[in-house]
Amino acid sequence: MFDWLSNSNVWWYLTGVSIVTFLISIILLPILAARIPVDYFEREVRPPSRFAALHPVLRIFLVILKNTFAGLLFLAGVAMLILPGNGILAIAIALLMMDLPGKYKIERWMIMRAPVRKCIGWVRQKAGRPQLAIPDDLMQRPKPRTESLARQRVTSPAS
Repeated sequence: MFDWLSNSNVWWYLTGVSIVTFLISIILLPILAARIPVDYFEREVRPPSRFAALHPVLRIFLVILKNTFAGLLFLAGVAMLILPGNGILAIAIALLMMDLPGKYKIERWMIMRAPVRKCIGWVRQKAGRPQLAIPDDLMQRPKPRTESLARQRVTSPAS
């Protein structure tokens, strides 16, 4: 089943992929993280795309190109979870770039996570960019459901 691992060419290929993904994370991720608009997460709905005012054919071409690049970056981020590189940041940036239904809710959920927020904040600080403005309602975590159910049982009248 794992005979392909004994082939030395596979190991050279994996080494090459590791080096390329590491270089991508060092070069491109700081640039992409610094380009996120400061007020991107302040709205309830996603801000309009930069491509909205372009000719429809050019817009479709650029959206396909952007989504292809974001997909490759996402795959590289998944690979970087095991290989050298910052996989969490690569996945976060790739998701920010992609056009998917419900993506803005996922982005807002991800930015609530301390490791993602800390990583993007560090990169933006090194690039001389201001920190992302994150509304307080995103930072307040909802109470666990079990806690509210237990409180209902205690306060409900006995039959």
